[in-house]
Order: sequence, then C-alpha cells, then structure tokens
Amino acid sequence: MRNPTGATVAILLLLAVSILACVGSRPEPAPATPSPIGTPVPSTPTPATRALNYSNSTLGLSLWYPDIWLLEEMPDVVAFASSSRLMSGEDWETGAAFAIMVGEMESGQTIKELIQQLLEESAFDDVKTTELQPVSIGENRGVITDLEATPMGTSFQLKGFVAAVEHNRKAYMFMGISVKEDWAEYSGTLEAMLRSVRFSEPSGIFTSEDLGLKMWYPQDWILEEQHDQVVFATSYDLIDSGNLQTGAALMVTGSSLGGAFLEDWFEEELEALTFDEGGITSDVAPRVIASQEGLIVDVEGRPSGADTSVTGFVAATAYDGWGYLFLGITAEDEWTRYAPTLERMLDSVQFIP
Repeated sequence: MRNPTGATVAILLLLAVSILACVGSRPEPAPATPSPIGTPVPSTPTPATRALNYSNSTLGLSLWYPDIWLLEEMPDVVAFASSSRLMSGEDWETGAAFAIMVGEMESGQTIKELIQQLLEESAFDDVKTTELQPVSIGENRGVITDLEATPMGTSFQLKGFVAAVEHNRKAYMFMGISVKEDWAEYSGTLEAMLRSVRFSEPSGIFTSEDLGLKMWYPQDWILEEQHDQVVFATSYDLIDSGNLQTGAALMVTGSSLGGAFLEDWFEEELEALTFDEGGITSDVAPRVIASQEGLIVDVEGRPSGADTSVTGFVAATAYDGWGYLFLGITAEDEWTRYAPTLERMLDSVQFIP
C-alpha cells in the first residue's frame, strides 16, 4: 500500500498516514492501553436504510455518503469530507471526515493487533480510546474503538472512531472523525456511513482452481491460461511472439515443492531462466506474497531466444505444498511505466484454501 502525498490529499495526512504505515507491518507484542472516554459504538448497529451512492470496484466495496460531501480517491485509499477546505487541510475548525484504507495483512496478524498498533503509532497526541468492541461491517465481524485525540502540532481536539475488518484476506480500516465540538452534529452521519458499507468482488479478478489462487489484473490486458500457468500481457503479439518490444507481462506458474525448501526450489527455477545477455541483477530478498513469506530477485537483459531486452523481477512463495513463481517483465525502457501495475498484481494474489 502506498502512502498518500501532495496537498490535494492533505486530509489523509491526519486521517490515514499511520494506518498506511501499519498495514502489512508486524504488530508490537504489547497492546495499547485504552483510556475510557465513554460508550463505544454499538456492536450490532441498525441496518442501513440509505441508498448506496459510492462504489469502488478496485477496493471492492460500496457505501452511502452525503451527496454534498467531497471525496478524494487514491490507490487503496478514499476519503470523504464535509468541505473543500477540510479536504485540503486548510481548515480544521469545523466539519467532519471519513476515510477508508485497504492493505495486505502479515501472516498471523490479526485485526485487533493491527488496530492497536495503529493507535500506538498514530500521528496524534493525547490519544484516548475505549476498549475494542465487536462491530458488524459489511456483514463481516470487525472491531471498533472510540477516539479522542489532538493532531500533532495543533491545539484543536478531534472525536470519532477507528474500525477495522478483514475481508478476502485484506485489512479494511475505517476512520470517522470530526472536530470535538461538532461531534453531536456529525456522529450520526459518520456512523451511518460505516453501517452502510457493503463488500463486493473487485473487477478484473482472475480465478484459477487449478493454480489455487485469484488475483487482480488490468481489464485492458489479455491473458492465456494453461493447467499450471497463466500469462497476463498488454498485447496478443507479446504472447504469440515471446518478444517484448513494448509493454509488459506477468507469468504465474505453480508446481509441487516435492518436499524441498522454498529457497532450494526457487534456486532451481532461477537456473532454468537463461539469458543471452544480462540476467539476475540483485541478491535474493524477502518479499511477502499473499500473506506468505516469499523471495524476489531483479532481472535485466535479453532472455535466450528473444530479440529484445527486458527489465523486471522473479518472485516466489509457497502454499499448501506448492511452489509459485511470478515473472514480471517490461520492455527495457518501460519499467517506470509498468512497474506499479506489476507490483499491484503481485500484491493482489490470494490463495484459495
């Protein structure tokens, strides 16, 4: 998950920067010590009655929000605010905001640990919370805590809640806050937004029962699927010719580990990738894939039998006795253009139990 930058999303610096840093990080062993501030949001909220008027196919959710509010969208993040001055960070003297952030969870990490770490590492001073309580979010069981805090470097106080839920092995974090003096005015709206959340399957999802995984891919890409392999590419010519003169591709293969360690299996797979020029250009490094421990190396050069040079990565992980190999490459001078897409595809991988 990427951290937000730029003045146009200054509101997220208050709402979400800590969450974005925490998601995917291992939790500290000691939980945060809550300071009671009042009655938490009920764990069984009343069903939403307002029509859903916002949908995000990438995040895979829909919700209701006041149609006079503004919204800002970024990869893995969306924020709603009651005014443009609040959205830009120019004015925090009145109003309210609601933010949603989505990211991968570490293997073994729980939603409770994630939200506790968020509160410990947040960009707020004088943080007071309630005990974590169960809450229904999109018909999934999550947790929620009430919050009072002062943003660092300011003197005004905020009041609201932070909630989290796991859905399709991703962490969904929700924060609804207002200036403390305005909480009575905006609390009902923020709680209604949280209650209205409904999850859906993100668009552009590839699912393979043979490989035992699903993953996102750009809808304007094409794919060619075999029993134990799938190739995603920016054009049919790339798949037919095997030459990457322009564009990008991601190949996914799977095979039995045969009792071997992932490191040994990965080494054998790398030896099978031959280059007429260039080859592996980095040391093997750790890389989390689908919440599993994995490995990755960089590659650059001209593959054997190809006419053009490529740049990219080879990654691997293991799940349920199988080894999975991911080869993401672009034309030599187009890595900057396609690298974010290839990384997002790798981040989106989920194994099917």
